[in-house]
Amino acid sequence: MSEFVDPLSRPAASIFFVGRDQQGNWVVREKNGALGGLFVDRAQAIKFVLKSRRSEAIIEFSPELEFATVAEP
Repeated sequence: MSEFVDPLSRPAASIFFVGRDQQGNWVVREKNGALGGLFVDRAQAIKFVLKSRRSEAIIEFSPELEFATVAEP
């Protein structure tokens, strides 16, 4: 039986956050802010992450949660 490892605890992991902003756009942002974008639907947002070939985890926020499109400094 393997032990669960939280992907957020791995510094080298490419983790992508997916959610919606106040305007209803789908937002994708890599954990470190190096890669991301705005999309008109969820399918295109997920496709972007999968095509990046860098993802180890995708964390999707619930539709009720606002997601800022501005990367933190």
